[in-house]
Amino acid sequence: MPDPKTWAIVTGEYPPQRGGVADYTRLVARGLAAAGDQVHVWTSPCAAKTPEDPGIRVHRLPDRFGLRGLLRLDTQLRRFLNPDRVLVQYVPHAFG
Repeated sequence: MPDPKTWAIVTGEYPPQRGGVADYTRLVARGLAAAGDQVHVWTSPCAAKTPEDPGIRVHRLPDRFGLRGLLRLDTQLRRFLNPDRVLVQYVPHAFG
């Protein structure tokens, strides 16, 4: 069995937000966590409670990938996580 990896997923939507991007990203994150990898998801803010899944940590940014959000993302990726893999779930409307 391969060594577990640390994933950073950057996405514009994640549940409880509705939409195909949110649902798809959660499915991918769950699959990676089920395979034994550590998964961190950075996404836009949401007032509703984020669902908890084993092996997945969701980080809500202070804005929709504006200056404050990008600075926080950069700091956390560099100083605290240093992921093995970064997956950007890109859709044009998500990142402003």
